[in-house]
Amino acid sequence: MHRAGRTTAGQVAAASHTGAMAGDCDLERALLERAGVKFAPSIAAFDAALEWLGAWPKLPCGPVALVTNAGFESVNGSDLLAAGGLTAATLDPAAREALVAALTRHQLSGLVAPRLPLDLTPMAGEDAFLGAADIVLGSAGVLVVGLVPFTRRLNTGAAEAAPFAAALAELRDRQGKPIAVVVDAGADYDSYRQAFRAAGLPVFDRVETALLGLRTLMQSESIG
Repeated sequence: MHRAGRTTAGQVAAASHTGAMAGDCDLERALLERAGVKFAPSIAAFDAALEWLGAWPKLPCGPVALVTNAGFESVNGSDLLAAGGLTAATLDPAAREALVAALTRHQLSGLVAPRLPLDLTPMAGEDAFLGAADIVLGSAGVLVVGLVPFTRRLNTGAAEAAPFAAALAELRDRQGKPIAVVVDAGADYDSYRQAFRAAGLPVFDRVETALLGLRTLMQSESIG
């Protein structure tokens, strides 16, 4: 829920219409949180939370992992996870060993560091993403797959992307854990995004937005 009219200025604005019927904000929040309602601090957080819930209505709590093909998204994801409100996933020795083997199999050893967040670089194809995601999701509660599509290693046409999207959805179902996709690009890649939505995956255009939605659902934030 997003609750407008939290500030003095907002309450003045609300006084001119039906919003004036709203009660005390703190009392309202206390009662609704007791009933399980989560409060979104902004409309952006509200929309991001709905994107997650539309694909996974009972989103479980758990450590969050990020697998991407771009260094900036990996570093930015590290900062966002360290900012609080979410727990970053870590790899145990067995998972790290399995990831090293997978990177070697996809000719990415020496290029990709086997740690989380995982930056597979633009050299990674869809098979490398799927292999890494399978391993990483075993150590995480939620997986965010970040795709910067400016590489020939990814099939970005809507029809071409459908098998990759279906494979991610199958991995989600097999492990019973949520997976979201971030397509960090402009409107030219909307059809690429649609391929993942058609597979039942939540889709975002920024890592920040995906994590904002998770943070809204996984913790009780102050919106005062």
